[in-house]
Amino acid sequence: MTIAGNGTGDTMWKVPGVLDWATMTHNPFVDITKDTTTLYASDRDVFLFLVDDTHPIEAGRLADGSPDLYFRGFYCWNSEVGSKTLGIASFYLRAVCMNRNLWGVENFEEITIRHSKFAAQRFAHEAAPALTSFANSSPAPFIAGIKAARERIVARSDEDRESFLRKRGFSKSETAKIIETVLSEEHRRPESIFDFVQGITALARSKAHQDARLELEGKARKLLERARLTPTQRAARSIACRAAHRLLRVPTSLHRQFPPIRNLPTGGDRASPAVALAALARGSRSHANNVKKYDCRI
Repeated sequence: MTIAGNGTGDTMWKVPGVLDWATMTHNPFVDITKDTTTLYASDRDVFLFLVDDTHPIEAGRLADGSPDLYFRGFYCWNSEVGSKTLGIASFYLRAVCMNRNLWGVENFEEITIRHSKFAAQRFAHEAAPALTSFANSSPAPFIAGIKAARERIVARSDEDRESFLRKRGFSKSETAKIIETVLSEEHRRPESIFDFVQGITALARSKAHQDARLELEGKARKLLERARLTPTQRAARSIACRAAHRLLRVPTSLHRQFPPIRNLPTGGDRASPAVALAALARGSRSHANNVKKYDCRI
């Protein structure tokens, strides 16, 4: 509460409001009930999601010409039994469908703290300035990222759509649901990175457990990150990934079967294969551990 208030509007961070489908107007102030809450707890874990939906950000237009609005938000997680780290991360909430678009910003992508004696104090010390920085940051990179994702066409046929999702680890049933959801909510078949991201985050909404939802939203996040890379950065990343696989002696035929790379350097001089490999090499050199961590599937 010291960092973000009580979630009901005493600070800019609050439980999100609802969209009036009759007028397509977002009402940020609604009574918080079990149906509208974004605070979740089990017998061992807790997740909370708060947004600043009194200051909407326009990132494009909907099919009917109305503004496509997003709100800054953050989510926290913790575990009573220490099974999870204590953490906080940023996202943007899409008003029209309540899809959560996970999005890292400069100096604040994700803060995680392992449970220890002074974990709570460290969390408060790091989280408060990170949230302040996020609240005051320019939305321009996010808006540009959404625009790039809309323009990046990756599938033009049903075969392309199925192949695109199956190669990224989605089951046949999940693939069908994602495509059907985009057709239902976006009123077109998915073609762009943006379409697939919204389909994946919409599928995530159906998950009853927040950790399962976040796992799917994490996959969508990687697509958004990929969309905002320049062609030079994508090429450099691809080179680095192939070199990393050679370093780890991973057969080419198995490259796409491993979990995605996280935090592979991609910007400026950091995009060089040598630097990327150095970052990978800092971890465990055992084949089994590295295979779990490093892959180029985006």
